[in-house]
Amino acid sequence: MSSPNGTVTNLSGDGSVLKVVWTLTTANYTGSPFPCPEHYHKSVMATGTFGGATVQLTGSNDDTNYYPLNNRAGTAIALTAAGMADCDGVCSSIEPTLSVVGSGATIVVTALLYAKASRFAQRS
Repeated sequence: MSSPNGTVTNLSGDGSVLKVVWTLTTANYTGSPFPCPEHYHKSVMATGTFGGATVQLTGSNDDTNYYPLNNRAGTAIALTAAGMADCDGVCSSIEPTLSVVGSGATIVVTALLYAKASRFAQRS
């Protein structure tokens, strides 16, 4: 299994709003980690052919061990059909994964990451 790399788009121009897109499949069911320690608000959307698969957005603070991120209701994000969820919280990096791989799954996972622009302007 290889880890599909995320495609990154800088929506704000200053790095405060990023869009990261991965394509997960039954054979490649975990996206490559994406570092985002300054992006405390995250939303994830999944579309495509699920084939019984479940999409989770996971986070890590040591960039080795990844655990499911929770939605605002406090339950783990687990999308079993096309949909969207959001969460707040700081972690070193995120990665999407199919916690249930399914059969013939091809799912596009899009994460939108937000940080206050003023934090990025101070770096210049």
